[in-house]
Parts: sequence; C-alpha cells; structure tokens
Amino acid sequence: MEMMPDPVAGHDAPGMHLWGWMAPEELVWLAQQASRMRRVVEVGSLHGRSSFALAACPGELYCIDPWPDGAWESWHRSVGSVLPNVRAIRGYSPDVGIDVPDPVDMVFLDGAHDYVSVVNDIEYWLPRTEVLLCGHDYRHADYPDVAVVVDKILGPRAQLVPNTSIWAHWVHNLYGG
Repeated sequence: MEMMPDPVAGHDAPGMHLWGWMAPEELVWLAQQASRMRRVVEVGSLHGRSSFALAACPGELYCIDPWPDGAWESWHRSVGSVLPNVRAIRGYSPDVGIDVPDPVDMVFLDGAHDYVSVVNDIEYWLPRTEVLLCGHDYRHADYPDVAVVVDKILGPRAQLVPNTSIWAHWVHNLYGG
C-alpha cells in the first residue's frame, strides 16, 4: 500500500499543509476553478487536502466521504471546523448525493476508484452538474478503471489538465474554462 505524503508546512498551494495525495499543481488548478463557482461538490475528501483547495468556492462546498474515524477527526479539525462554507456529508456517493441541493456548478470525483463506482459517480453527477465535472487519478497506475470509464463515458469531451492526473469535462463553459 502506498504511503500518504506528509503535509508540507508553508507551501503556497492551498491544502499542502494537510495529509493527501494531491500535487501542488492539482491543488492550484482546483482552487482556481472552484473560485469561479457558486456550489461545488467533492466526492472523496479523506484528510482534506483537496477540500481545502476547493473551499476557494465563494459559495458552498459539499464534501462527501464515509470518513473512517481517524480521517473524520483529521478532516473536521483541518477543514470542517475551520472553513465556514464547507458542509460535510458522511456517506458514499452517489447514495448521499440527494443531500446536496441543486444547482451544482462543479463536481470533483476522487472517491472509490473501481469500475462500477466510477461509472455510478459519473452517471449520477453528470446530469446535475452545470459547469465542470472533473476527477482525479486518470493517470494513476493503481487505478486503471478511472481512465477506462472516463474514456468510455465522456470520450474526447474529457480533457486532461496539463501536468496533473485530473480529467475535466466542461459541461457548459459559462466562465471561459
């Protein structure tokens, strides 16, 4: 099992001071996109590195995760109790997606990475997303199903964000993506 990278105190990228696998370039890109959205959903929050970046959203950020006990305390201490626009929904996507009000501008998928879960997440969130549906680990060797499903469902409509493992599908480019 891959070890989680340590937090990096004093780093410029939002969220690098927290545990997580997101690279600085990915965090900066997420924060830039979220800063232009009214409502953002994150599927898969764990310790909050990407949540912290997505909290650049001037509206509400809904974080969905089943959070095992240690991760829940870590996420809540670092994100949930610190950032006023963040709402936690403890459970699995898409089962708890009903708890997120519409409209949703942006959804970031980084939950379960198996074939069925990725299909279910994309099929559930795509019709509810008005601007940007994106996700993590497209290029990750341990999660080949992510690329397979994204390519199968979205095909060339999904673009890879340069220098990252993030795929992005602009549902409707309201903001000049």
